[in-house]
Amino acid sequence: LSAAGGAISLNAGPAGTLLISGRIDVSATTLGSVGGAVHLLGNRVGLLDGARVEASGAAGGGEVLVGGDYLGRNVQVLSAARTTVSKGAEIRANALESGSGGRVIVWSTEGTRFEGSISARGGSQGGDGGFVETSGKAWLNATGTVDAQAVSGAAGVWLLDPYNISIEANPTTNIDSTTTPGTFEATGDDAVLDVAELVLALEGGTSVTIVTGTGGTQAGDVAFNAALVVDL
Repeated sequence: LSAAGGAISLNAGPAGTLLISGRIDVSATTLGSVGGAVHLLGNRVGLLDGARVEASGAAGGGEVLVGGDYLGRNVQVLSAARTTVSKGAEIRANALESGSGGRVIVWSTEGTRFEGSISARGGSQGGDGGFVETSGKAWLNATGTVDAQAVSGAAGVWLLDPYNISIEANPTTNIDSTTTPGTFEATGDDAVLDVAELVLALEGGTSVTIVTGTGGTQAGDVAFNAALVVDL
């Protein structure tokens, strides 16, 4: 499918599965043109080995949404339950000459597997790197590569959702424990949960849930860096 500088939207609906194995091209190479938009949506969305999504532009990269929009917050865009970008699949939203790299979102409400490659580079004659998000609200497996560099501008951003949490004998930081009883949810990078606070909740008879949050620039790891001794 191709539409130079235009928009292509494939939507399998809230119960459907969308699988892409071919090439979708909305790139725009004429002077001053910006890459177009590609939206690939459904309940399950997959870019298979060999899939190519091209949204580069001479004066700026375009937009590619795979499985949803930024952090799933755009209610106008259907969020997938599961999203996969397979090894060998490529997404490009580069600025080819000038301007900034594009915007690429890979999202799901349950789990995202990102094994392919994404580029959203700034222009060779000036411009910043773009914005890339590879996120899964419940879990994320990100082993792919992202290139959002800029030769003559500021480097771009790669957002991996969610935050890391370290459980240790230090004061709690970047943790919300008041919104949902028994739940400790990270609200910032490098969150720390004081092991004493965790023990107190457990000894009080509370079932505890630790959530790595929805945001940040980390992989969502939970590390126990202190002994957990509960007297029941």
